[in-house]
Amino acid sequence: MPSLGEERLTGPNVGFADEALPVLVPSDAGSVGLDGLHPGLKVKRLAVDDRTVEVQQNCADRLSQIRCYQARRAASVVKGCKPADIALVAETTALLALIGLSIVVAAVFGGYLLGHGEPALLYQPPEFLIIWGAALGSIVISTPPSVLKRAAAGAKRALSPSPFSRALYLDTLKLYFDLFQRSRKLGMMALEKDVERPLESEVFANRRLFMRDRSAVRFVCDTLRVAISGGVGAFDLDQLAESDIEARRSFNRRPIDSLFAVADALPGLGIVAAVLGIVIAMSALGGPPEELGRKVAAALVGTFLGVLSSYGFVSPVASAMEAREEEELSYYEALRAGLVAFVKGNPPIMAVEFARRVIPQDVRPTFGEMELYIKGGR
Repeated sequence: MPSLGEERLTGPNVGFADEALPVLVPSDAGSVGLDGLHPGLKVKRLAVDDRTVEVQQNCADRLSQIRCYQARRAASVVKGCKPADIALVAETTALLALIGLSIVVAAVFGGYLLGHGEPALLYQPPEFLIIWGAALGSIVISTPPSVLKRAAAGAKRALSPSPFSRALYLDTLKLYFDLFQRSRKLGMMALEKDVERPLESEVFANRRLFMRDRSAVRFVCDTLRVAISGGVGAFDLDQLAESDIEARRSFNRRPIDSLFAVADALPGLGIVAAVLGIVIAMSALGGPPEELGRKVAAALVGTFLGVLSSYGFVSPVASAMEAREEEELSYYEALRAGLVAFVKGNPPIMAVEFARRVIPQDVRPTFGEMELYIKGGR
């Protein structure tokens, strides 16, 4: 058995817990791409195949299973993790959304109960019908069906794990490096076949994380197609890519703005329900005081439901969609920066570095991690 050498690699704390994660890697440092390196990541080097990275992680409990999934994204082969464990990260994200919802409900209704409030008074079906019926009607009137469909899909996507992870960025940088190196050696025309049929291209096919986003694939291929055709300078290509991103921004904003509009309207609709409840209460002025008090309380529930629905549920979901949109646009800005830098004549490694510098800080790999990955990642 080959001798083991041990080294401690440094990098941002993304994805891993504070405990060191044992990883077996090839003795040739330049033959392996690791993403999500932890400052305390212990690396044991073995003379194994230069394309194989084996991560040994005990998945005895749920937390270690999640870590094992994260390690799998950073390496080629993981021992000790079942394929089903990959779903744990998605479950964790959905669980966080459920926890947030539970906190809102528990804080509001828990406080009401601690104040000796009567739960039955909050159950007012007419108020629910007025508020949510009017909200649904207003959004149907003001929003095209296609935008409604995208709003529903966007809300679901916003509460799911973000695809714009460090692993995706490293995969994209690796793709750029391979494409730019090929163009530098064989000329820009050598990329024509790749960009015309990316699904059949070996360069694109090896980048599985990147290929999951068909829109990003089209963005890269269309931009490279223009560069290959010639007659377009780097400045014009930059403007073209910027126009594409702005059009994408406008397209993505429609469902988000629709949800924010609903969130803004809900408190007003709650007041409408409250006023109608007061009208009903006024009709009982000649009755017993207890009955009048209950009708007034029912009317005030309308205001409560409108405000809670707006600031407790709809607005947070719209904000989550907005944050996901910003993540997506940041990804496209990185794509744009790398392509423009290469068309300007920068060497492949420098063009990739231009793209890396645009990546948000929380998922940006260091230059050393990027270099290690693009020169040896699978």
